[in-house]
Amino acid sequence: TNTYATSSLATGDVITVRAASEMGGLGASSNALTIGTTTSVSTQGLGPVRYGYDSKTRTLRFSGELSGRMDVSLHRLDGSLVQEWTLESDRPGNVHEISLRGLASGSYALRYRNAGAMHSGTLDLR
Repeated sequence: TNTYATSSLATGDVITVRAASEMGGLGASSNALTIGTTTSVSTQGLGPVRYGYDSKTRTLRFSGELSGRMDVSLHRLDGSLVQEWTLESDRPGNVHEISLRGLASGSYALRYRNAGAMHSGTLDLR
């Protein structure tokens, strides 16, 4: 099946994804994703952009060498898209904030792309 019930996952669990053929052959594992962490777990390219999450204000903050366009998306752990944003910056060093108020508590997959770099990790909303 191409679905997975995430209700059994708990903070600290590590998950990966593998493709399976009809004959039972398995593809390579994806990068590991640790539930409940906000550490970047996958990096393609070198993008010195950092993010942090403030649980009191439910705000996601991006800082660092962000210049130009950055695409940000938040997904449920089953891969379905929750919301996406486009951030624009005219100079490096700007701080961008995204409010996550109104989203249900739980673990989400966070992805952002900037200047040829792609980062992904989990975000635990409480």
